[in-house]
Formats: sequence, structure tokens, C-alpha cells
Amino acid sequence: MDLDHPVHRRTFWAVLILGMALRLLWVWAVPMEPVSDSQAYNLLAHTLAEHGVYGFTPSEPGAYWAVGTAAIAAATYILIGPGYEGVVALNLLAGFLIILLTQGVAVRYIGAGPSVMAAAIVAVWPNLIFFTSILSSELYFLALSLAGLWFWGREAGSTRVNLILCGVIWGLACYVRPVILLVPVALLLAELPRGLRAFAGAGLRTVGVLALVVAVVLPWTLRNDRVLGAPVLVSTN
Repeated sequence: MDLDHPVHRRTFWAVLILGMALRLLWVWAVPMEPVSDSQAYNLLAHTLAEHGVYGFTPSEPGAYWAVGTAAIAAATYILIGPGYEGVVALNLLAGFLIILLTQGVAVRYIGAGPSVMAAAIVAVWPNLIFFTSILSSELYFLALSLAGLWFWGREAGSTRVNLILCGVIWGLACYVRPVILLVPVALLLAELPRGLRAFAGAGLRTVGVLALVVAVVLPWTLRNDRVLGAPVLVSTN
């Protein structure tokens, strides 16, 4: 948390508790009932869990949507059962991480007090609460994106280890939404105002992290080439 002041620390814990309480109340009041895109993820997850095939039917494997969200749901169906309790639990975990990591990332850029305010915003933001009872990619992608960003800018520990963890986590995020590939590029461009030396250093980090992301998704890329007959990195959407 990097919050040395007792007031900031107590306020953040209150924000975290409030955010999780709101999410628990929401899932109690509004149970998960997949419709539209959520129902599509649900169908893909059941096909994957029951037949080991990623597609809407066992005879039609595909990759129109990134596999990550359906794979996460499928894992809960295999381990817990066909109900949605496992998905809801993971959504709650993702919500917890989003609040925690928002503060952890923000404190580096805007300071302790504003970082608590940033955490408070995501803690009570309506859509982030509503998604707790929806089978979708949003919460997983946000949690993984923030986790990778936390390691990207982490000064403690080994720089190499931090960047490896960043690349691996963003590789997992790529299975959920491939747009994560643009984030290291955006972070590189953000270094331009700091001069060419900072830009060159960030360039090396960006290349390394992107290489790790591609390495993490390579098994799925090879699967797509075998199943679809085309070099598709993650999805055809």
C-alpha cells in the first residue's frame, strides 16, 4: 500500500471494506443469470469443460473471442460444478484486486492521499460493482492489467524479476483481451518527455515485456494455426 500516514492507511482500509461490502450486497441481491455476451461465454465455457474444445459446439472449434474468460469459467465448472458460485467468487477476488492495485499503482504517480481517492472511486464505481454478477472479461482484464502495471513500475526487488512477472501477467491478460499488447507501447511513448535516455531504457523494457507476452500466448497461437489453419495470435475478432 505504501501508506505511512495512519489517516491514509485507515481511510484506505475503510474504502476497501466498503467496496467489498457493496459487491457482496450486489451479488446477494442480483444473482448471476448469463444473457447476451455472458451467455456466449457460458456456452463456450461448458463446451470447453465438457468436451475439451473451445467453440460453441464440440464439432466447431474456433477463436473468434479470446479464450481467457471462457477458460476461467470452465475451470470453475470443472472444479466446483456447473453453477456460478465459482465465477462469482473470482469476480469478487478480481474486484478486491482492482481496488488494492489501483491504490498501489496510483501512489507512485500522484501520492498517498490522491491514491486513496483513486481507490475510493473504483470501490464505489457502479459498473465495477454490477460486473460482479456478470460473466464477462472486464474485471479479469482490469485486475491483470493493474497487476502487470504494478510490477512494471516497481522499484523494490530485482528489476529483471519484476519485468518478467509483468510480462507473464500481461501475457495472461492477453488471453482475456489482446488489447493489452498496446499498453507497453503506450508506456514507452509516455517516456518521451523525459528525454532520449529514458526513452531508450523504456524501449528495452518494452521489447522484453512484449516478447514475454508473445511467449506466454504462443501455445494458443500454435493451437490456432493447427485448428484454424492460419497464424492467429489470440482471436480472429
